[in-house]
Amino acid sequence: MSKYLLLIDDLFNKNLFIKKFLKVIDYYNFKPIYFYKSNSVNYKEILEEILDISKNFTKIFIDVNKYLYKTEKK
Repeated sequence: MSKYLLLIDDLFNKNLFIKKFLKVIDYYNFKPIYFYKSNSVNYKEILEEILDISKNFTKIFIDVNKYLYKTEKK
């Protein structure tokens, strides 16, 4: 299950986040589609909303390692 984990840190790397997000959606869409013959989750809508919200998150959180490295260089 850990391979389907999304982290706040992933939001800083948009391509990595999208790749991991699609894996999660694919994993969770399997059951509704194949067992219940239901519609799949619209991943484009969700992804767009998450990326829009993430703009605010990336302003709040920092990459601590990068920050410490920069301050150490000074």
